[in-house]
Amino acid sequence: MCLAIPGRVAEIDREQQKAVIDYDGLTKSASIRLLPQVELGQLVLVHAGFIIQILAEEDGEELLQLVREAGLYG
Repeated sequence: MCLAIPGRVAEIDREQQKAVIDYDGLTKSASIRLLPQVELGQLVLVHAGFIIQILAEEDGEELLQLVREAGLYG
């Protein structure tokens, strides 16, 4: 089973086509090549090192809460 994990865009480097994603305090790099229009502060889904979807704020917050309750974050 593969999971896409929600996180918030903390930094963007358009030249390198990378973003730093904040997963409740843990930060990792992800590619923006599939969604170059991503903006700072947006909630996104990341799978295999790529941002694959930009989430609506309300939906993203709900998903983040579910992930926290499932114990997938720290």
